[in-house]
Amino acid sequence: METLCCALSKCKAISQLDLTDNLLDDSGLRCLLGYLPQLPISGWLDLSHNSISQEGVLYLLETLPSYPHIQEVSVSLGTKQIFRMHFSKEEGTGTILRLCECSFSTEQVSRLTSNLSHQQLTELWLTKCGLDPPQLTTLLNLVNRPAGLLDL
Repeated sequence: METLCCALSKCKAISQLDLTDNLLDDSGLRCLLGYLPQLPISGWLDLSHNSISQEGVLYLLETLPSYPHIQEVSVSLGTKQIFRMHFSKEEGTGTILRLCECSFSTEQVSRLTSNLSHQQLTELWLTKCGLDPPQLTTLLNLVNRPAGLLDL
């Protein structure tokens, strides 16, 4: 993965990067996220069907503030296995976060809430993530509410 990232960092511009159906898993995601600030991506980065787990999603959310050009993140860990990031040319426009079928454990919900409290979200979608009413209440009390749509 490191060799690929080094090669990609030498590109002048990348409008779309589709790494769908590879064997990245969480370690590949971590490596890619380490190189992400050096990659000239201006459109979509698609990492779908790469066996990325809830831990990988949480790691992405922990590092998201480091990437001001990310405009949207869409993740589904269900049968569809979607993992896409959309980049904007402008910094600080806020982020749309869509999480579907992520089924976070109680400990992971605590980390999710902590991570989301530091985000500048314009929209937040949590669909079929297995959050019970107390977890949703905690999340809503601690998260900076998005300026736009909140869909639970």
